[in-house]
Amino acid sequence: MVTITELESIVEQIKKMGITEVMLTGGEPLLRCDLLDIVDLCVKQIIEVDITTNGIVINEKLAQDIASSRIRHIQVSIDGLNPETNDIIRGKTGSFLKAIEGINSISKYKVAIGKTRYNRPTMGINTVIVDKNLEDLVGMVDFFKKMEVIQIYRILIAHHPFGLKKQD
Repeated sequence: MVTITELESIVEQIKKMGITEVMLTGGEPLLRCDLLDIVDLCVKQIIEVDITTNGIVINEKLAQDIASSRIRHIQVSIDGLNPETNDIIRGKTGSFLKAIEGINSISKYKVAIGKTRYNRPTMGINTVIVDKNLEDLVGMVDFFKKMEVIQIYRILIAHHPFGLKKQD
């Protein structure tokens, strides 16, 4: 794993190259215990930080830390409107409910510190479109509009069983 000292050097180099935003993605970036230190390194160099996550590791403490952080945007991968569809596509039972709980927890802590849905970090949903979730797409838009989610974007279309857990 890249150390925080190495990342400090990398962030300085990308700043010199004129890069003004980064997306921290995975594996799963929220598994790094120093993630918010990495965010701070970037922000100190005037580099905006977005994060893509599956959302399943967001507990109350992490949600509170994210809500009060200087992360610009957090994008959670959700691939269905109901637990069954999402969990089949994600390949992990319980991933839908954990991701929804994570989004709701971040929202709760944002409200507690006086932030609205449009204050940082904003939240979005990333969806891989496959034949198993086509019928969910319109409903997903309506469902997530009612939450603190402001975007459903970077929607990918897969014509093969990309992302689907191999069936026995």
